Amino acid sequence: MKVIVLDGGVRKRADSVREAFSQKQIDATICTTSNEFLAAVDAGKYASIYIDMETWKKGRCIYEYFGISSKFESKPAVFYNAEENFGGIVGRNPHEQDRIVYAPSDVEAAIESVAGAEA
Repeated sequence: MKVIVLDGGVRKRADSVREAFSQKQIDATICTTSNEFLAAVDAGKYASIYIDMETWKKGRCIYEYFGISSKFESKPAVFYNAEENFGGIVGRNPHEQDRIVYAPSDVEAAIESVAGAEA
């Protein structure tokens, strides 16, 4: 399974995020910048998407400008590090398989939320 991960932590954290998906045998494209994320979503070759909400907030204006959220509304998304009042992303209709993992959380918790739902 191919997934996109938006997690703008430092580059060293990208390695640990990549390792977390690798351990679950998931092929992940790790995006640490807005440009990487926009390109990965436009490519359209993924089954689902994982979004660190702290990173999303930093690039929100860019994502809204390019209408990126509507481009992945047909794919399930896992929103992690979400605030308690999280109600979704502007411009994107919720997908029935979306998952929300509230802050404080990390990518491992996000992966487990999906694995737990599939069990």
